[in-house]
Amino acid sequence: MEDYAIELETQWHLFKAVLIQYPKIFDKKYIDRGLWYNVYAQICTRCFGFGLPSTGMIPMIDNLNHTSCDITNEVINFDLHLKGPNDNKNYFRAQKHMNDYSAIFASRGY
Repeated sequence: MEDYAIELETQWHLFKAVLIQYPKIFDKKYIDRGLWYNVYAQICTRCFGFGLPSTGMIPMIDNLNHTSCDITNEVINFDLHLKGPNDNKNYFRAQKHMNDYSAIFASRGY
């Protein structure tokens, strides 16, 4: 995390040096560290096509990446599910959730 913070700070100083060279294009009020961090975050989290021949920010496509519906998917591993609670602490069993999996187990003969 510390390396990333150093990298961001370095990038800010490099970018600021470019902005300062063009005062007719970039007014001093836009040479702002907070603004740069905000724009940098938007670019890093909203761009599509990184690693492709072109990259773009497409707001309507980005909206498809978000939804107002919460969806939860659970995968049941029958072998791990039937083992004791101390066999694998990383596997979440039915008793840890409010879901009743008895019909699934019954259909499999458990």
